[in-house]
Order: sequence, then structure tokens, then C-alpha cells
Amino acid sequence: MTKTLRHFLSCCLTMSLVCVIGAPNARAQSSPVNSQTVQPHPVNLDFEQGTRGQVPDAWLLTTINYGAELMAEQPKSGKYAAVLHSKEGASSGSSFGNLMQAIDATPFRGRRVRFRASVRVESGRAQLWMRVDRAANKPGFFDNMSDRPITSAHWREYEIIGDIDEDATVLNIGVILPGKGKAWLDAVSVEDLGKLVVRAEAPRPLSWRGLDNLVAFTRLLGYVRHFHPSDEAAVTAWDAFAVDGVLAVESARSADELAERLSTIFHRISPTVRVFPTHKPVPPAAELAPPANTPGLEIVTWKHRGFGPGTPPGATYHSERVRTAFVNTGAVQSSPLRMPFTADLGAAFHVSCHSLCLPMQKALCRTRPIHLRRPKTI
Repeated sequence: MTKTLRHFLSCCLTMSLVCVIGAPNARAQSSPVNSQTVQPHPVNLDFEQGTRGQVPDAWLLTTINYGAELMAEQPKSGKYAAVLHSKEGASSGSSFGNLMQAIDATPFRGRRVRFRASVRVESGRAQLWMRVDRAANKPGFFDNMSDRPITSAHWREYEIIGDIDEDATVLNIGVILPGKGKAWLDAVSVEDLGKLVVRAEAPRPLSWRGLDNLVAFTRLLGYVRHFHPSDEAAVTAWDAFAVDGVLAVESARSADELAERLSTIFHRISPTVRVFPTHKPVPPAAELAPPANTPGLEIVTWKHRGFGPGTPPGATYHSERVRTAFVNTGAVQSSPLRMPFTADLGAAFHVSCHSLCLPMQKALCRTRPIHLRRPKTI
């Protein structure tokens, strides 16, 4: 017993020393995402203020070996957009560029905020980020989209939703560019979604009906999160989505009511998914019929090697969405778009989504088409 206790104390001391030694390095790494200039409110979110070729007014470039300026080349809206790009000296490893704005968090205390922006990437990958600084350096909300990086060359809208603490001092928003590349930012918004409502429920038993509802919801969440390749699913804040979903489905009183609630919850991010009681199957989504005379259509699929969102292609575990050109041969019935994947959600429930998992080398699995994307104008 004495020897075991001595070994345990030794391990604790070693871990403490590692933490103490590592702390200064962690602070040094966080310095490029801090700003001494705090705006009283969000400013120049449309990037129409400033001098062309210079850093946009009210925004800060806080990293070396990177540039940021206003450009008139294909903005999302208005006359200008901001571009963040690497320079000579930027490495593809640990360095990153950061264009940010720090905002006084006082008006947002105790409220939920949505940071939304349009982004396109010319090369490399980009990530929106939002962080809440609190009094006494206490940790606040933080999300930098590390699990859902932006790689599309087309303008797309992305968002981060977070809760602002009552003692928050600064709300930081921005875009980072890891390694080498170029990213465009435009049409930014910071939206107050309302006052936070804290739910404080006493412990209570879970009914069998409630348990069946939650099992169905969590199974469906797993399928959609990991295999539905829509743009909306790729940028969903899944932690918040899961909490809201649990609150929405647990009280469903029947199979039909649960199917309706699940369909409503998931429709925004996976409109082709159909949820139904086992004894009431539904036809495939009409949206899966390829539109005629529409050039430039793409089939989007997930490709997983293990599960590695946000990891580089050579990593041991890697997940990515793959786009391939859609060739309409006219054989609609034999098309993968017409081959539904049906899964049991438990409690006599099924979900139908158009995917097919094919065994490949070892743990490699590729989902077949379940999302047909129309070309978007830039």
C-alpha cells in the first residue's frame, strides 16, 4: 500500500510539473488571437469601409507572415471583401494567419450570439472562430471550427453559435488560415439570439416512451452527422443541436408524433432524410430526382478513414467530403440517388436516407451519393 501510494504521488508531481512547464508555451501560442483594441460594437462587417489593398477598418491582422486587405475581386456582396493570405515565410505546419475583431461583450452578457459569415477558399483551408473572454481570465465559450474546416472555393455561409457569460468582457470573432493559402471573408453578421434560459430540472425517472424517443433521436443524429454530406450538416454545431433535440423529442407521446418531430428537427440540415414508423413507409424524397438541363451538378459524398474531421489527408484518421461531377445517363432507377439506405432507429422506427456503404481497404468506408448539389453563382 505504501509503495502504491508513493508511486501515485510521484505521478501526480510529474503531471503537475508538466502542466507548470507547459503553461507559458500555451499562453505564447494564444497571443496571436488577442487584440488590445476593443470596439464598442461590431463595426465594418460588410467590409465597405477602408482603403483597397489595406487591412479593413476596425479589423486587425495579428499574425506575421500573412497579409490581409480589402479586395474588389468577386465579393459576396457590395464592392469589397476581405482576403487573408499567406506570405513568404509562412509554413504549412504550425503557423496560421488571423484576421479578427474584438468587441465589447457587455451588451451581449447572458445572451446567445450567432457569428455568421460568407467564406470561400482559393487554396488551403480556413476556419471561422469565436471566443468569449471573461473576468479574471476564466474560460468562456470558444469554437474555431477545427472539426469542420472550410475548403470550398465557392462562397458559402458558415456560422458559430455561442453563449455569452454574465461576466464576459470581450467577444472575439475572426477567421484563421492555417499554413499556406488564401481565404476570402464577406457579409459578416453578429446576431443576438435572445436571453439565455437556464433549465434546472430535478432528477426524475425516464419513461419507457421517453427512452425510446431518445434512442431514435441519437441514432438518427449519428447517421446524419457522419454520413449526410450536405453543406448544412457539415457546419452544424452538433453539441447545441443534440441538447435542443433531446428537449424536443423526449416528450413525444406516440410513434407518429415522434416521426413528425424528428423530421422537423433534421429537415434544415438533411432535407432528403425520411423518418417513419416501421409499418408506415414513405416514398423517397422528390428532391433526389436529378433536374433536367442543369449543367454543373455535383454528387457529394463522405469518405471516412476512421473518423477524423479537420485532419490533414495523410493523417491516420481522416474524414472529407468528396465532390464528383454528376453524369445523367437517364437510368434514374439504377442511379445511386434512387438506392435508399434504410436503418432501424429502435422502437419500431426507421430512417431512409440515400446512401450506401461499401467495404474497402480495412476500415475505409465511402458513402455513396445522398446529396445532389446545384451549382451556385459566385
